[in-house]
Amino acid sequence: MAEVKKDVKVWVVTEHTQEQVNAAVAVEHTFNLYVNDEKIVSLYCSPVNLDELALGFLESEGFLTSLEDVLRLEVKEGDAWVELKRSPEVKLYTVTSSGGRTFRKGMGDLKKLDLKIRLSPSQVIEAVELFENASETWKLTHGVHSAALFDSDKFLVFREDLGRHNAVDKVFGWCLLQGVVPEGKVLFLSGRISSEMVFKAAMRKVPVVVSLASPTDKALHLAEKVGLTVIGSARNRKMKVFTCPERIL
Repeated sequence: MAEVKKDVKVWVVTEHTQEQVNAAVAVEHTFNLYVNDEKIVSLYCSPVNLDELALGFLESEGFLTSLEDVLRLEVKEGDAWVELKRSPEVKLYTVTSSGGRTFRKGMGDLKKLDLKIRLSPSQVIEAVELFENASETWKLTHGVHSAALFDSDKFLVFREDLGRHNAVDKVFGWCLLQGVVPEGKVLFLSGRISSEMVFKAAMRKVPVVVSLASPTDKALHLAEKVGLTVIGSARNRKMKVFTCPERIL
């Protein structure tokens, strides 16, 4: 669960009444990530599962490919220090809680995904209902995003964050720490499926992305290129299959 501040004073106002009550809001944290003693990024995020966020972010950006590349990982006072076997060439930048960056690699670096995985519509619909009800932080604040990794009939990991990209990186950081291979599994999202989300999934050979929200045109273009199934608007026991429907239908 993402960190929440529950004692924020707010006024609840209608046309005829006014009432002051306590409300809950998500906590926003500035997370500094150091690689080989050099600060490479500041991320605005939820201050939980920061070890997973550090590793998932570094994998997404191509700084590491497995846990074997990591000599040391330390999280203290809300920041992380990672020592890698080799020092990458990096530029310092900041990523806000709402957005991602352009791809480190081009589409040509991605391999075509295996089409063998199959999911029934009922599998997806039932998983969506579990996913929708999993976020206690969302129920309290309506201020966080969620991401999860699904395998056959169960969720392996569920993570929340202020940022969509951070939530996904935490999921894949968990995979690195736990030795779980994400290839062939399904990524669930609460927010918009952007091209960055498709890229993050495709680089880990995740063949299906399911979201409660909609995809962008660039996300669909990339998904078609790599053979990834995009499912959006998955709500109320319905869904829209935008690409590679043969995995579902």
